[in-house]
Amino acid sequence: MPRTQIQERSRNRARLLEALHFQGPLTRSQLSKRCGIRQTSVGSIAQELLNAGLVREASESGRIRAPLALDPERRFVVALELTPTEVRGARVHLDGALQHAVSRPLKESGLKAAVAAAAAVARRVTGREPDAVLATVLAVTGMVDEPRGVVVRSARLWQWQDVALGDALKTVLGHRVRIVNDTFAQLWDGAWFGREFAHTTGMLYLGIGEGLSCALLVHGRPVTGLGSAAGEIGHVRAGDESRLCRCGRQDCLETYASAPAILAEMTKTLPAAKKWTSLAQAADAAERLPPVMAVIDRVAARLARQLAPVLAALAPEKVLVGCTDPRFGARLADRIQHHIGSELLGVPSAAAIFSATGPLAAATLRGAGARSLAEFFRNGVLD
Repeated sequence: MPRTQIQERSRNRARLLEALHFQGPLTRSQLSKRCGIRQTSVGSIAQELLNAGLVREASESGRIRAPLALDPERRFVVALELTPTEVRGARVHLDGALQHAVSRPLKESGLKAAVAAAAAVARRVTGREPDAVLATVLAVTGMVDEPRGVVVRSARLWQWQDVALGDALKTVLGHRVRIVNDTFAQLWDGAWFGREFAHTTGMLYLGIGEGLSCALLVHGRPVTGLGSAAGEIGHVRAGDESRLCRCGRQDCLETYASAPAILAEMTKTLPAAKKWTSLAQAADAAERLPPVMAVIDRVAARLARQLAPVLAALAPEKVLVGCTDPRFGARLADRIQHHIGSELLGVPSAAAIFSATGPLAAATLRGAGARSLAEFFRNGVLD
């Protein structure tokens, strides 16, 4: 087959897979009309995808040609997350389901221990089904050069700089491992499995966990920026209280608006909060304790002030807020949207829709899997 025909078939395959993901199940005739592909081509590509275990025929009794849907069972991505204390992993299936979850504590710090733990978790998640694996992906905190698989800089991961993590894992596992930023992974969870791509291609995601960062999609593409530094909003100066950040500087935004910073602020306001260890406890108390809502409102006002220039410059249609507890995230998103209206008087981007996403832990793994699935769909080749 000529090269141009191979490329066209690959593009058509991607259109069919994305249509089934965002709009399926669909019949072959519907796929032909929606994707602008001849029905004969749809038929041959559909058979290829059926044979590969990527799609299945939705069971409808009595129909010779049932609608096609993505197969949620046969193929999966091995998704991993590296933190300073552990490596977590799971199978991410084509419907976003997480299965075969595994975790392994890190008994030592540094690259050698991290690679050994990640490889061990990847093997356990894969199990006896290596042929079912579409890709392997690892999410980390910090600046990531995704094409090279390099952690450019990570304050939380032992002050790493220019660590070729992808190459190190390939040496051990024998195949490519995609390295992605954890915040971008969380954005991809909402965009891909939350089906936000079906409605918008311009999104900003704000992730609030042990640290604070954001991620951007513009025209459906991630914005990584010079030196892969896009999204490092957590290290923007945001106050004058001399709060020490783990990066070594003072008054970074994450010293005011990360999960630990928010809980610390609540303990100053409310003695009972000294026993709280998670934002879920703050969410439980928010309705009955006005001081808790006051802290949430102050954090939201500070975040709105820092986000306003970004929203004014890029005017995304959707802003997603993710944190360790979705209920807390929903309250915070509501208050940020309120304060954004004050910061962006008369600016259309003040009308962006704010909403909260699911818990960060699941979102990171699922989103890392989504990133690899999207790439696989578009390239039509295995990682």
